[in-house]
Amino acid sequence: MILVSGATGFVGGAVVAQLLNKGHDVLSISRTGKSIQGEHHLNVDLSKLEDYSVLKEFAGDITGVIHLAGKVEISLVRNPLDSSLCPIPGDEDACSIYQNNFIATVNLAKFCTDHKIDKFIFASSQAVYGLPECNPVTEASQCKPLEHYAMSKLFCEDFLRLQSFKGLNTAVLRFPGVFGEGRESGIVVNLINSALRNGIIEVYSDYPLPFDVIHVDDVAGAFIRALNRPMNGFDVFNIATGEPCSLGLLASDIASIIDGSRVLNNTKNQPVISLDSSAANRELNWVARPRRESLCRLVTYLENVS
Repeated sequence: MILVSGATGFVGGAVVAQLLNKGHDVLSISRTGKSIQGEHHLNVDLSKLEDYSVLKEFAGDITGVIHLAGKVEISLVRNPLDSSLCPIPGDEDACSIYQNNFIATVNLAKFCTDHKIDKFIFASSQAVYGLPECNPVTEASQCKPLEHYAMSKLFCEDFLRLQSFKGLNTAVLRFPGVFGEGRESGIVVNLINSALRNGIIEVYSDYPLPFDVIHVDDVAGAFIRALNRPMNGFDVFNIATGEPCSLGLLASDIASIIDGSRVLNNTKNQPVISLDSSAANRELNWVARPRRESLCRLVTYLENVS
């Protein structure tokens, strides 16, 4: 049995679907009352130790954990001391972010160690790199989080690295923004819908943030690959197409797909980022589809549902 936290989320739903398709028994958990058909489901707040009592009856059956649950809240403001407009943390609820991300991960990892569950796959983020100083960005590149969500992910990574010395074999997957069919919001779907409806793709941003995207099915596939490989210790993998990306490049890709559309670009010094996924290609035997191919698929889907 595979425990999947955050199973009712966009990535979680795709992971659960692929696990079930491959014949795995799944125990899905989330904090919402939403249930998922086809497998066991529990409502659990992983940041509260008292909620773990309902998991204990399944502990003997769980062979691995895919930990996707977490709180995403990013609020950036201008740095008044920095003319380069480097973003700094804004009004996000830092206590809630660390409670739901770091404390929840500590509790779940300890539950695994206590019950001899030795395989843990953790959802991290491209955001841990902050503003990379060079490209391509590898797993060895320096991490400089810009806000509390990214820092909470890096804290989780460091804790899991230490926990691996106690027998919790861990794979950390760092991936960028996720898009795909069925997601009704987000930058990618908004840009495509604007192009389909108005023929215009408006790209505006005040901050020089690195931006990359990947299709949800590719991300889910990486989690399945990481789960099924032999594990011994602690590993970190970038999960990305490996192609250079920025808001401007993404908009240009969409314009090249949708006939008659054009880009209105008012971004300021948007950096191009290339996440090197060669380690995942090599160690997980995993490769993402090219970004343009995934965008074409989403454009066709949105054309049919509009």
